[in-house]
Amino acid sequence: MTASSPVSEQISQMQKVFARQKDTCRASPFPDYDNRIADLSMLKRALLTHKQALCDAMSADYGHRSQHDSLIADILPCVLNINYTRRKLKRWMKPSRRNPGLLLHPASVSVHYQPKGVVGIIVPWNFPVMLSIGPLITALAAGNRVMLKLSEFTPQTNRAIARMLGRFSSRIRLPSLKVRQMLPLPFPACLLTTCCSPARRLLAATLCEPPQST
Repeated sequence: MTASSPVSEQISQMQKVFARQKDTCRASPFPDYDNRIADLSMLKRALLTHKQALCDAMSADYGHRSQHDSLIADILPCVLNINYTRRKLKRWMKPSRRNPGLLLHPASVSVHYQPKGVVGIIVPWNFPVMLSIGPLITALAAGNRVMLKLSEFTPQTNRAIARMLGRFSSRIRLPSLKVRQMLPLPFPACLLTTCCSPARRLLAATLCEPPQST
């Protein structure tokens, strides 16, 4: 009997976490407006509380980074995004009417927007706060749970983000896997911010297929 490797154990554990998140979504699939607003408000408070720690962590990861750069490029866009999302969320959640056409008259048709479930977010190294918290805001506003994969090239920032998101442990999980190990999980949606060439290589490696030349 061969012992399993640490990597395979990590993957197995993350599959279990993903399954538990899916089960929780099925038990409460449609968070209401008040719950989503509460999540966004708590995220904003956490972001403002931890902004100095985040700036210090990003500076440590990069060798040096101006605090003003971090505040303007990473922290401020997230705060503004939360404010905008909270203002618009009630309208975004309303059903959207469609024209049923003459053949279905006098029926009425509307689109009801629903959460996707457990979504994946893969974060690059260059703007680790804005490119993690920005998609996270959208995912929480849409009523989803999240598995947030942070870049291994920003370890100090990752620890600061993990501390900031500690109160969201029931809705947000931070897997300690490589991106290629996380992508095979059956996410209904996965957000990845990068240019096209690395995205193609990453997807090809995940599917065990040779990348297409461009």
